[in-house]
Amino acid sequence: MSAWAETGGLRVGPVSATGAPDALEPLGAIVGDASVVGIGVPTHGARELTVLTHRILRFLVERLGFRAVGIDEASLVGVAVDAYVRQGAGDARSVVGSLWPHHRTVEMLDIVEWMRAFSQGTPDDPVRFAGLGPDENGDVEGDDRIAYAESRIAEAVLRWHDDVGSKLVVISGATHTAVAPERTVTIGPDAVTHRNAGSRLRDRLGNGYVSLGLTFHHGTVDLGSGPHDIPDPPAGAIESTLGSPSVPVMFDLQADVDERVRRWLDGRASMRLVGPAFDPDEPSKALMSGGSVAQWFEALVHVGKVGPVDVLTGAGTPDV
Repeated sequence: MSAWAETGGLRVGPVSATGAPDALEPLGAIVGDASVVGIGVPTHGARELTVLTHRILRFLVERLGFRAVGIDEASLVGVAVDAYVRQGAGDARSVVGSLWPHHRTVEMLDIVEWMRAFSQGTPDDPVRFAGLGPDENGDVEGDDRIAYAESRIAEAVLRWHDDVGSKLVVISGATHTAVAPERTVTIGPDAVTHRNAGSRLRDRLGNGYVSLGLTFHHGTVDLGSGPHDIPDPPAGAIESTLGSPSVPVMFDLQADVDERVRRWLDGRASMRLVGPAFDPDEPSKALMSGGSVAQWFEALVHVGKVGPVDVLTGAGTPDV
């Protein structure tokens, strides 16, 4: 597997939101005629993953005609961001400051400001922003709350797909966007299994939903409480097999490969999660499992070493 990990992917160059778009050209064939693309990350605290998400988003908007971005935020907050992106209403730092803490980053600000600039250049065909999460969870608690969140994300995406019609990019955690009908999330001693949003979208849209994933080997992240060093992934995790390349590498997980590689792609997989509950002393106890990497994603971009996001400070909160 190490030989395939080193030579079987496409090097997409240095981490930059404005990198050469031709390096991502194979995504055109992978996405095809899909109307919804999910971009899933294992953490919101790594700068490189957010910047690469931005770069993929730009390719999907500029080259493939996608015109909306949805993230797991309250729908009312999404309205405020959308008003800024389409009409310039308010202030970029304020609307990004209204997002959930893990989205309040300079890298997310760059995405929102780029969306505004794109919309200014195409006023008759602007890019939109949508909050896909519920404004409140009511009395739903425990495991039911997780299942509720997954169903609400999928319902919001499908409502946009049916009512608005513009092609939508969903940016969220990989646990939400992966095609994983029996996804299990393990945090410490607890493990919960739920049908996730990505599997609901695949059931409804078929090939109209495409799932892209981003992973990393090691580095430092910031989840809003300061930087935390993240060690090498546990043995057996997909990040361990993919290693630590010097530049990001994109793998087409549906491409023709030899039988040994296909067995690995289609076999049971685990993927490390780095959220607020991550314990670097027990990295094997924060994982997504329940399925294979080729089931979860059509393509995967893997990064060797990451650094922390730049947490946004001094941003006001708009009325929503």
